[in-house]
Amino acid sequence: MERPKGWDKPALEALFELVGQPPGLAGDVVNGKEQPVGTLLNEAKSRVKEIVLARHAVQGGLVFWGRELLSSSEADRIRANLDATKGFLETLQAYSTPAKLKNLKRSREEIEGYTVGMRDLRTVTGLREALSEVGPAADYLSTAMSVLPEGHPLAESIREEGKRATAELDSLSIAGGRQELLGRLETLKGEYSTEYMKLHTAAESEARSCVRLSVS
Repeated sequence: MERPKGWDKPALEALFELVGQPPGLAGDVVNGKEQPVGTLLNEAKSRVKEIVLARHAVQGGLVFWGRELLSSSEADRIRANLDATKGFLETLQAYSTPAKLKNLKRSREEIEGYTVGMRDLRTVTGLREALSEVGPAADYLSTAMSVLPEGHPLAESIREEGKRATAELDSLSIAGGRQELLGRLETLKGEYSTEYMKLHTAAESEARSCVRLSVS
């Protein structure tokens, strides 16, 4: 007779780690507890939803200060990793009880191979959050730069900040880095608001002078 299949506890541990849960929950599953299986499947569903959003963002393009944050080859690689990880996570819904999960035919090494997709998911999610925070300020300053006279010192400052920010793209996926950048952008916005009022006032004054000259 064929011996019953035993538990592959290392594979189960890798599975829980993949979806961001404590690997120790694998021991509870081995002991027949149902709750950790439900947690695993719920987390897998959540990651699938996040992957769908991340893939859509990559497909549509992640643009900051007029520059694509991902090269074409990077975008292709990330999409492939996200698709593979999503496909694997979706198969887990068939293992809805400890007894079914015992029949999982994936080794620890195979499961750990999907951590690349999870890492890409975190990267894209971080970039999406960054763009939602600093994107509006960057767009505002890009427009402001085009309004200022050519060669204006503030326009040059904005241009230099754009270069600096795009050279430090890795910091956008870190909350602290985003806040530091946002602080610099807000300072430039304040300077632009002040400078715009000066230019606007000067233009109005010049216009009134022209009117007086034409009348006289």
